[in-house]
Amino acid sequence: MIDIKSNDKKENHFTYELKYAKLDDLVTISPGTSVSRLNRYDDESKSGTRIYNQLSFTSDKNGFEISDGIDNEYKVIRSDDITSSMLTHENDLIMNMSTGELVRVSAANKDLLLPYNYSKVKVKNNQIDDKFLEYWVNESKTFKERVNDNSEYSRRLSIKKIKDIEVALPDMETQMKIGELYRANQNIIIKQIEKTKLINKLISQEILKESEEDE
Repeated sequence: MIDIKSNDKKENHFTYELKYAKLDDLVTISPGTSVSRLNRYDDESKSGTRIYNQLSFTSDKNGFEISDGIDNEYKVIRSDDITSSMLTHENDLIMNMSTGELVRVSAANKDLLLPYNYSKVKVKNNQIDDKFLEYWVNESKTFKERVNDNSEYSRRLSIKKIKDIEVALPDMETQMKIGELYRANQNIIIKQIEKTKLINKLISQEILKESEEDE
C-alpha cells in the first residue's frame, strides 16, 4: 500500500510531494537458480550455458569488462532444466545479494544463467521509474543502512528484509529526471575509468619499449 504524507521537498526551485511505499509494493524480486540442484549432463558435444558471475556483475556495473588480474573464464553448465526465465536478458535489473548493489544487464552479459547469489528485480507497476530505482538502491542512505544492519548478519541478504524497506517517491516526472541524471553521471564515471585505463596502458607500453631499447 502506498501512503501519501505531507512531506514536501523543495529542490532546484520546484516543490514535490513525496509518496512512501515499501519495495514489496513496487517490485518483484526473484532469486537466481541454485545451480547445484540442476540435473546435468556431460555431453560436451552440446553447447552449455555460461553462468553469470562477479566479473559479469562488475562489467555491467562499470560499463565494460575489467579482466586485468581476473580469471575471466566463465563456468559452463549443461542441463535440460534451464529455462528462459532463469537466464539474464538485456536491461534486466540484477541485485547482488551480498552487497545490495543493483546493475542493469548489458548486451554482452545476456543469456547467462543467473545463480542464487543474485536476484532479478522487476518493476511491477507505474509507481516507480526503473532508472530512479537504480539510483535509489545504489545511492540511498536509507537502503544502505538497512542492508548493512548487522543485527541480522548473513552472507546473503534476505529478500523479505529488502521488500520491507520503505522508499520515498517523488512524482514520476521528478523520478525520471533523477534517473536520467544518475545514468548520465554513471556514463561520465565510466568514460573517466576507460580514459585512465588507456593512459595506464600507454604508459606501460612506453616503459616496456624504453626497457627493450636499453638492453
